[in-house]
Amino acid sequence: VLASAMLGLLNPEQQVVYFLQGQGEPGIGEESQISILLDAIRRQNMESRPLNLSASRQVPEDASAVFIVAPRYDISEADLK
Repeated sequence: VLASAMLGLLNPEQQVVYFLQGQGEPGIGEESQISILLDAIRRQNMESRPLNLSASRQVPEDASAVFIVAPRYDISEADLK
């Protein structure tokens, strides 16, 4: 908790990481299968957001990273680009 608070003071601008959605990946809600990863990201003063490329067709400019976690279906060529 202390380290997380210090990170927030040193880097007040929160980085955003996106989790690809739409191919059967686990969600990023409270009861997520990847809640341990989401907690670790939160403790590093980062925000997690879902990303569905079939709706937006591009990665947002504020993305520090895009996670692809355990998709159940193949990712389309358009989404990979």
